Amino acid sequence: DDLDEKLNRLLAKEMPWDVTTRASLQYSHATALLAKAQWDDDLLYDPLLDPNYVAQQSLQGYDPKQQGEEWVKVKLLMARILYTKGSISRSNERLHNALAILAEAQTVLHANSSYLLAQIHSHRGDIFTALGAREAGTSHLNEAIAAYHEALKEFTRFFSLEWAGMQVGRGTALMFVGVRENGTTNLEKAVMDFREALEAFPRDDMPLFWAAVKVKLGEALMSVGERETGSSRLEEAVESIREGLEKLHRDQLPFTWAESKVLYGTALMTLGQRKNDAALLKLAIVNIREGESGIRRGYRPLLWGGAKNMLGRALIVLGERENSTSHLEEAVAAFDEALTE
Repeated sequence: DDLDEKLNRLLAKEMPWDVTTRASLQYSHATALLAKAQWDDDLLYDPLLDPNYVAQQSLQGYDPKQQGEEWVKVKLLMARILYTKGSISRSNERLHNALAILAEAQTVLHANSSYLLAQIHSHRGDIFTALGAREAGTSHLNEAIAAYHEALKEFTRFFSLEWAGMQVGRGTALMFVGVRENGTTNLEKAVMDFREALEAFPRDDMPLFWAAVKVKLGEALMSVGERETGSSRLEEAVESIREGLEKLHRDQLPFTWAESKVLYGTALMTLGQRKNDAALLKLAIVNIREGESGIRRGYRPLLWGGAKNMLGRALIVLGERENSTSHLEEAVAAFDEALTE
C-alpha cells in the first residue's frame, strides 16, 4: 500500500495517541499526500491538504517555544501546500499567504537551525519565482535569486538532492529574469546552474529529476538561441528536451510530461522558424497538441491557456508559409480559447 493509505488507516484507529504523536502522524500523512499530488490534481483538494486542517491537527501538538523545529516543519508544510495550490491558480492570494507563514516560521528559529532556515529561504525562492513569472518586471524574481543564494550558503554540492533542487530553483529564476532582459548574461548563468545540478545527479541515479532538469536546461538554451544567430543552441535545446522526455512518462508525472511536451513543441517551432523547415513546424504542432491534451483545464487554467497560445503561434508560423488559410484559421480559434483564461 501507499504510505498515505497506511497512515490513514493508522489515524483512523481508536488508539490512545498522545497529542504529539497524533500531530506527527497527521504531518506525515499530509506530506505523503502532497507528494502524491504530483500525479493527481484531485489530491490538492483533499481536506487533509487544507492548510487550516494541517494547522489544527498538527500545530496543536507542538509548542513553538519548546518544540520550535517541529512547529516550523509544520509551518513549512503549510506554506508548501499554499505554494502548490497557488502556483496553478489565477490568484496570487495563496502565494502571499505562504510568504506570511514563512516569515512567521522564521521568527522562532534558533541560531543553530541552519538547515530549516535554508529550507525557508528555498521555499521563499520558489514562491517569489511563481509570483515573478506572472509579472512584467523582475523585482520578485530578483528576490527569488537572493533567497536561493541564502539557502545555498547552508548546503554544499555533495549535500543531497536538496542542493540540486535549489540550484534548479535559482536557475529558473535567473532564466525568467534573462528572458525579460537584453543579452544573455543571466540566461547563461541559468544554463550553468542547470548543468551543475545534472552533474551532481546522473541520469541513472535520479532519472525523473534528471529528466525534469534536462527540460529546464533545454528551455534556457532555447532562450539563448533566440538571441543568437545560427541554430546550434536551438538544436542543443531541442535535443536536451527530447532526452528529458525519454525519461518522463505521462502516467508517472502527467503534468510535468504535458508541460515538457508543449515546451518541446515550442523549441521545435523556434528551430523550424530559424531554418525555414516546415517539417519541424508540423512536428512542433503535433507535440504542442499532445501536451495540451494532458492538461486539465479546470485545475490548471494558466498552463492550459499558455499551451493554447503556443499552439496558435506555431499554427501562424506554419500558416504563413502555405497558400491555404486553414492553419491560420486554426490559430485564430486557438487564440480565442486561450483568451478565455
